[in-house]
Amino acid sequence: MKKVLKQIGVIALSFAFMLVGVEGALASSTISTNISTEGTLTVTGASTLTGAVWASSTAQVTGVLTTYGNGVFGDASTDVQLFTGQLQASSTSLLGGDLNTYANSTFGNAATDVNLFTGTLQASTTALFTSGLTTYGNSTFGDASTDVNLFTGTLQASTTALFTSGLTTYGNSTFGDASTDVNLFTGTLQASTTALFTSGLTSYGTITLQNAETITNATDGTITLGAATTSMTGATMSNGFISSASSTVVGNLTVTGTFSPTQTAATSFAVGGGYGDSGSTLSATGDLTMNGVLDVNGYATTSADGSMVLRGTFQASSTAMVGGNLLTYGNGTFGNAATDVNLFTGTLQASTTALFTSGLTTYDNIFVPAAYGLDASSGGVLNIGTTTATTINIGRSGQVAAMLGNATVAGTLGVTGRTNLVNATTTLLSIGAGNGGTTISGLIFGACVLDAVTISASTTAYATCTATGLTSAYGVLVQAANLQNNLIIQSASTTAAGNQIGFMIYNNDWNGASGVADGKAISFMAVK
Repeated sequence: MKKVLKQIGVIALSFAFMLVGVEGALASSTISTNISTEGTLTVTGASTLTGAVWASSTAQVTGVLTTYGNGVFGDASTDVQLFTGQLQASSTSLLGGDLNTYANSTFGNAATDVNLFTGTLQASTTALFTSGLTTYGNSTFGDASTDVNLFTGTLQASTTALFTSGLTTYGNSTFGDASTDVNLFTGTLQASTTALFTSGLTSYGTITLQNAETITNATDGTITLGAATTSMTGATMSNGFISSASSTVVGNLTVTGTFSPTQTAATSFAVGGGYGDSGSTLSATGDLTMNGVLDVNGYATTSADGSMVLRGTFQASSTAMVGGNLLTYGNGTFGNAATDVNLFTGTLQASTTALFTSGLTTYDNIFVPAAYGLDASSGGVLNIGTTTATTINIGRSGQVAAMLGNATVAGTLGVTGRTNLVNATTTLLSIGAGNGGTTISGLIFGACVLDAVTISASTTAYATCTATGLTSAYGVLVQAANLQNNLIIQSASTTAAGNQIGFMIYNNDWNGASGVADGKAISFMAVK
């Protein structure tokens, strides 16, 4: 009977849905009671479920699932919610339990997204961070002493970096980025090859070297080198050193200051094999002071009168004073810079040739022995007063300054005294020779007085005047002078007899009287 009633209910429910389907085309229907079905319920339109939707086994939604309120998946901590596709949240996604993904996971989709992990972030294998890792608390890399944490790029610490189990780097390492940074190594600092310290090394205890040699520093600032034999190559000690045992210098020993050996038993200071050893050299760049006689059986020797002969190099840091003669057996150099001044108060003499490579400045006259002079060391120009001299004087008053060769004056030639041009047969005076000038070998000018001669009217007569030095080789120029009455000078020339100028004088007869030409001074200039 129960089974019959159940079937009748199913038939009635099916009939009711049929009515709903028929009437649904016309209007909506509301069912106020529960609907139970043992078969498939198919809804072709949209279904709005106001209350809770329960599925006894699996709820399958083939389309989009939209909820208008809070959604709860599962009701027990053991429930498993599997999302085969993508799970997206429009704002904040809160997961009360664990989050397990079975494929790659992406947190955020923009470079500005912030993914905050309040608790512990763990990776079972490798954690890759493409844009940096920022932590807000303590961070632990590895959980076992055998773990290896490799930092390929730069590892930086904003304050203090603590390494409890050693620090290993695979390339160059820089500790600190400023000269004021302090890097303190409490334990032992070891270098497998070479340790380079560019800004000094400060040690708070004894420094032990490879073969147990030690370097210690006492409270008085003295550095003690503890070794059977201490070897120093190229060492510089600005405050000196103390040797508590015998010391041997294999190479050169150079003392730039005062060398004061303290001796208690010996009465002499020996260098090498001592006096007489030709291979011994005593060199001092500072003061060498002694109360007795300096006797050197080598390059420098002293004689009975106290004089010293130096065959090698003699150097003085300030002033070298020699009471007697200074004799050198080789080249001598005074000064080693262009600004050095070497003053010779007395006479400076050179037995052969004196060479001055950077000029010669004297505070008095330079005297050259007779028949000697100033000349260039080789063929070329000898310059006198070409730099700072404003006036050059050659010779003195009343003396002859002879130029044996040609003389060229680029500027103005001024002669305040008498100028005598004495020429050989092949050396002549030329004025403007470069521009077609005529060569001049003689020049005489002055005035001469006509001798007395009477000239009849309308006639020409010859008259002379005496001019010392003239010959027939000169051409003469005379000044047109006013003669007596009606006399006129027609021409003038030198005579073969010499020392005379001949004139042709004409009487123009303007008054019919004779004229006498005498006593007139006529200016002339004669050129040869």
